[in-house]
Amino acid sequence: GTQFNNEVNFSSATFRRSATFENCRFNGRASFSGARAAEIVEFPKHERINGERVSSLPGQGVTAYRFAKQASMNIGDSIAASDYHYAERCAAEAGKRTCWYEPAYGHLPKFERTKLVTEGWFEFFVMRLFFGYGEKPLRVVLASLSVILIFAFCYWNMPTVCIKEVCEPSFINSLFISTSTFTTLGYY
Repeated sequence: GTQFNNEVNFSSATFRRSATFENCRFNGRASFSGARAAEIVEFPKHERINGERVSSLPGQGVTAYRFAKQASMNIGDSIAASDYHYAERCAAEAGKRTCWYEPAYGHLPKFERTKLVTEGWFEFFVMRLFFGYGEKPLRVVLASLSVILIFAFCYWNMPTVCIKEVCEPSFINSLFISTSTFTTLGYY
């Protein structure tokens, strides 16, 4: 694949044919802000490029994936656009988590870098793992079922769980209470 050793500026560029950056290696900054494509544009759809973390290549991941997402939307490929949206969010969150070590963030006060790292880890655990940035609906279902089951086990181990004046410590009753509470039905 092609290797770019210095900063690359594709800002406001127009790609008239298909463009693939699948096997490219960007060793410096790469800017795709304002770029347009008439046909298909391909980037790796994960947070690593050639085995390297996108976040270790400052400025590349977020704008490149945003450009690829927009190009995919322009040609009506919603599946690829969804994949690139997920990769864009992963790159942004990974950049926040590693900003403490990035020279590009050295001008920020320690408090600001700490805040970015904390936001990045929160996004990683909550937005990526549990919700998949809205692109992985199965994760939402699994997270919801996990919460229901965790609280069902908690209720099951509590001696005062009662349904309609009957206090039986059964797992079925605990699961019923947990599900009712989670779905905000509110009756039992």
